[in-house]
Amino acid sequence: LIVRLQSPLYINALGIMIVRLDMFVKIAHASISYYFLMKTIEEK
Repeated sequence: LIVRLQSPLYINALGIMIVRLDMFVKIAHASISYYFLMKTIEEK
């Protein structure tokens, strides 16, 4: 089980590129943060 957890997980992004799962999570988090920032600025 420990050996399995040490190997990185990869996501195939529409056949264009392969992204590590941790990098995908960082990109998704940044995108959501940016979206809510823009939404907040738009409301003012």
